[in-house]
Amino acid sequence: KGSTETAPYWWKLELASTSNRPTFNLRTPNGAQTLQASSAYNDGEWHHVVAVRDVDAGRLRLYIDGDEVRTGSDHGGSVDNGADLSIGGKDTLDDDFFEGSMDGVRLYDRALGAGEIALIYSLGV
Repeated sequence: KGSTETAPYWWKLELASTSNRPTFNLRTPNGAQTLQASSAYNDGEWHHVVAVRDVDAGRLRLYIDGDEVRTGSDHGGSVDNGADLSIGGKDTLDDDFFEGSMDGVRLYDRALGAGEIALIYSLGV
């Protein structure tokens, strides 16, 4: 939500354009953090990608197909901004669009646990 051009603090889940690796980026007043999967996922198959910010535990987590693939520290701080939520592209530029299909996009107002993510993945939701 937001971008470097529309807000000082933001978060995004993207497929990195140069590596085709799922990437979770977060910037707060306390710093920035990036979690990137070690592998590309441009194999023509559907993949379940989840980014979690667990403020209480001070952790960021990235899951692919029900498995945690990256974790890192959350520096804390708010990502509140006035920018619009954009799905499938940047909120300001006419470029960097996701090329593919998405299904079942969800946003939660709490951090999901590993068991919940595994269950959602196993149900195919």
